[in-house]
Amino acid sequence: MSRQIVCPKCRRLLGPALAVLLVSAGCSSGGDDSAGSVTSTSVAQTTAEPTTGVMDGPLGACPNLPTGSSSADFSDDGTFAVTIESFDGVEKTASVDVVQWLIGQDAADAYEADTGDDQGPPNDYYVLNENPQLREVSVTDDAVVRLVRLSVDGSADVSVGTLAELPDYLVEGFSSTIWWATLTDGVVVELCEQYVP
Repeated sequence: MSRQIVCPKCRRLLGPALAVLLVSAGCSSGGDDSAGSVTSTSVAQTTAEPTTGVMDGPLGACPNLPTGSSSADFSDDGTFAVTIESFDGVEKTASVDVVQWLIGQDAADAYEADTGDDQGPPNDYYVLNENPQLREVSVTDDAVVRLVRLSVDGSADVSVGTLAELPDYLVEGFSSTIWWATLTDGVVVELCEQYVP
């Protein structure tokens, strides 16, 4: 079970960073948009594979999103925050830079260490990249791809994509986005784009 924030008006589950964003945009309970209230509930993350359209679950969240901050360590198994520096659609290989996605107190501490500002990072997340090492990883032919098509449909929801569209998608300027790469036995089986407000 992971802790999520529920926006009653929008009927969406969202993480703490998005709760602040949506409350300021008028997402509140009842008919009074000025109230800006949200409620908290426990939800189980789903790993069910959608076949089409927008996946169920928290707004902007990936099914394999780790609870809390991501690990700075990289191994052959698990889900890691990365940037995709390049992707070869023919060879099915990606060059990735493992970063650390921090939230909560981890994010506040790292942000203060880097900036001297003790007020915490905007939107309650912070990305560290203390090791610029690039790693070449193989991607399975049937890897699951999930994309945030904000510039297309104005939604931060994660929707089903395809491996075939990934090269063009990255060229369109999304390579600096944070991705969650899920590996099994050293091979990427899922790439999920992280919505970044």
